[in-house]
Amino acid sequence: MGLRACDLPRGYPSLKNEAAGAIPKWLSRVPRFFSGVVMLGLLCVIAEGVLASEPAPSQAAESSSSPAPRSVVESFHAVLIDCMVRSDELGFEGRAQRIAKSQDETFDIPEIARTSILRGWKRLDTEERTRWVALARQYWASKYAHEYPSFSGQNFETLGVEPASDEEVMVHARLARPNAGDVELDYRLRQVDGDWRIIDLHIAGGRSEVWRHREVYYSALERRNFDSLVTEINEKIARFRTPTNPEKSN
Repeated sequence: MGLRACDLPRGYPSLKNEAAGAIPKWLSRVPRFFSGVVMLGLLCVIAEGVLASEPAPSQAAESSSSPAPRSVVESFHAVLIDCMVRSDELGFEGRAQRIAKSQDETFDIPEIARTSILRGWKRLDTEERTRWVALARQYWASKYAHEYPSFSGQNFETLGVEPASDEEVMVHARLARPNAGDVELDYRLRQVDGDWRIIDLHIAGGRSEVWRHREVYYSALERRNFDSLVTEINEKIARFRTPTNPEKSN
């Protein structure tokens, strides 16, 4: 069957303009045209396959050679349980030191310190930034030592891992307390030099802990100066050393 005008791709010239028996110029371009369409289709299929095989952040995290986000959080939880069980042996200072060492391996304390004072970070010189990071390390370790003072059957359970953004994941966990209600814990993690680190925490579905502290710290820095803020944080750390009721803090 011969080609008819209605069979031609739109935009190609009519057969009427071609000499009888001659091969139209546009016809020589037909194979190239259709081969281009086929190639484009193959590229689309390949692209879809690549995208489909691209792991989500949580899947990539689990397959990474470094400890997965789940393992990072569970490692920190194991230290908290150990500190509570050995509370009398370690005392407050011993628990705080043990927790601080664990945080060095599971938290991105420099990032937490930076984001906790927002734009105030830019106002600090190198020496003040170093002091602030060291103080943040001490503060968070002391806070955890204060809030987890003794063991009364508490247990941590990891509930799952899911992407939080292109670069971050959320690890959902639960703290079971026999003598009080369970508490939901949502950890946000990001890779730092190839290792997953905790950069934030949401307790009981509430606001970000870093954001909550940021409001206090940045406001204090705006009202006063850096040394006054450091004094205020040191006073809080001193209050953490005061014994507390574990059923209220945990």
